Amino acid sequence: MEALVNVLADGTPAPYGKACTSCVKAKCRCMYRMGGPECERCHRLSKTCVPSQSIRKRNGRRLNGSRAAQLEEKLEGLVSLLRSQSTGIQNVPLSTPASAPDPVAATTATSMPMPMAIAPLIGPPTNPHEIRGIGPGLSVPMFDLDFNNGPTDPRLAVLAPQNHSNGIDLPNTIVREEDCVFAPVRTKCQPNKARPATARGALLSRVFEPRVAQGPEVDLAPRDIPTCGYQPTDLEAEECLKSFRESMLIFFPFIYLPSSLTARQLRDSQPFLWFNIMTITCRRADDQYLMSDAVWKFVAQKMIIEHGKSLDLLWGLMTLMAWTHYHRKEKPYFSVLVSLVKSLVFDFCLNKPPREAALSICLRNKTEPLPSKEKTMDERRAVLACFYITSQISHVMKRVDALAWTPYMDECLQLLSRQPEWDGDVLLAAEVKIQLLTEQLTRAIWQSPDSVAPAYFSSALKSQLRDLQSQLPAHILRNPTIRAHILFLELAIVESIDIKPGGQASHAPDLQHFETLEASLQLVKKWFDNHFSMPSYMYTGVTFMYWCNMGKCVTSLVQLAFEVEDPAWDRQAVKERVDIFGILDGVIRGFDDVSGMKRQQSTESVEEDMFTRCARLVRVMRRNWLADTINTDHRLPTGMAVAPQVTLVGQEDDPLSMPIFQMDNEKSQTWMAEFFEMNWDP
Repeated sequence: MEALVNVLADGTPAPYGKACTSCVKAKCRCMYRMGGPECERCHRLSKTCVPSQSIRKRNGRRLNGSRAAQLEEKLEGLVSLLRSQSTGIQNVPLSTPASAPDPVAATTATSMPMPMAIAPLIGPPTNPHEIRGIGPGLSVPMFDLDFNNGPTDPRLAVLAPQNHSNGIDLPNTIVREEDCVFAPVRTKCQPNKARPATARGALLSRVFEPRVAQGPEVDLAPRDIPTCGYQPTDLEAEECLKSFRESMLIFFPFIYLPSSLTARQLRDSQPFLWFNIMTITCRRADDQYLMSDAVWKFVAQKMIIEHGKSLDLLWGLMTLMAWTHYHRKEKPYFSVLVSLVKSLVFDFCLNKPPREAALSICLRNKTEPLPSKEKTMDERRAVLACFYITSQISHVMKRVDALAWTPYMDECLQLLSRQPEWDGDVLLAAEVKIQLLTEQLTRAIWQSPDSVAPAYFSSALKSQLRDLQSQLPAHILRNPTIRAHILFLELAIVESIDIKPGGQASHAPDLQHFETLEASLQLVKKWFDNHFSMPSYMYTGVTFMYWCNMGKCVTSLVQLAFEVEDPAWDRQAVKERVDIFGILDGVIRGFDDVSGMKRQQSTESVEEDMFTRCARLVRVMRRNWLADTINTDHRLPTGMAVAPQVTLVGQEDDPLSMPIFQMDNEKSQTWMAEFFEMNWDP
């Protein structure tokens, strides 16, 4: 037992960090020895036992709190440093505006170290009641300061004395606010009190609070409105809104804008719609194209990047689509616009009846009544207008599908017809009803293998159109817009049955084919008679699809006068009955009148407006077609006594210089696209 005790006594291990250097190098366990100062290993090996020096690394002081709290402490220290340095210049008076020296020179002249955030304050005061630290030119009487409720002027908030019963009050920083990087802050230090969790970040928000701009108020454009280098004044905006309400909504009344609604109110409530209205009613082409580019950038940012959705966007996009001839058209975009408009309709479920979400149905108490989610008249109007404009584009382009018609949309149409809020509702309902028949014809042609509607289907459409005309009010039937829609639909029905370009006619006379051609000629003539019955100043408000329909009527007239190969059809008689070049002259005169009126109302612009360009292109087209007519018939057209000097302008692949007897249906669409500067091909 005694031997075991001796072994344990002699085998005491060295504490951590106290091993001798020999054992440390040998990486052996250092055991203390009771009989001497050396360890067991050094005694056994007869080595000098040298104790090692303790060089243990100790961890630095850990910072308490989060990173935000550490930043706040540093900022507090910085503010305290600035205040301590500014105490030496608190008694330096301000300079007056009349005798204010150069602040830069004053800064360099003084030897006192000053932080960059504090401007020099040099110069004797001219008024003993001026408060130091306000800045030159700001004289504030002492009775204007309320020391109980704080300063009446927010710029003097840093000068209001505060009663601090607890804690240490740091000195105020007397600086000019307009010369400071950040506003001075009064801080109260309270020892032995932890910083509350709710105060975290308070110093950051106070120190880096944005400065309030002094001087005249600036009207900043919100994020929901496009921005560009041109913005109409309040007076110009009122005139543009009046022009839109009186000249454009009579052709496409997709929204109700009361006469009491001002341009400022519309800008605040529907900013994107307001900007689109200002764009299409702008009288100067340069500013108009500048605003057009801003619209496209805004649509890309708001809808594609930010996934924005609102009725304001829907109304603005329909304005862009309906009067797109006022915008710059460099690349094909109709399919994109149609997709964006339809996506907004789907997101808001405008084409479906209101219903409660499945989750809310599960969580709702059965005894509670269902909340009312009835659609507004604006929403009903919007979905009907969306169908109308997309169906028209689908009929003209034949590349995109219109918004599908639903039973709920039929309910909206009936409600709009029975309970109109204004006269435009009756007009919109009539346009939609006519377009429903056009959509049926378009789908029938698409589904037909030979792109020809069956005869029985065309007869049924004619019967439905007659019934619709009998139901419409008399004043609606006299509307030139409705008459143009009805005549164009009748022409589309007739042409879908039997009219074909040359090379597909029979050698034997066909009475039914002759009747179809005669009906087409009469409808084209009536369409242009209705067009010329409108005053030329109304041309500024017609929609883009109206001009496309006019182009289709021109091509139909050309086919009837130059292309149809039928023994029973006398093309020369057509040229004598219908003055083709007289119609073109009337179109040119109308475009010239509108472009001249726009030039009188605005300053000169670099860009060509739509009507100036169209007048120029119609002149080129008329000259080329007249040359083809003389070369083909070897005679002058009816009404021309002297042959004008005409030459073919342009290359062979130019649609505007294309000979009229070579124009088929596909090329006629290319001609219309070129004529209206509309790039439909990707």
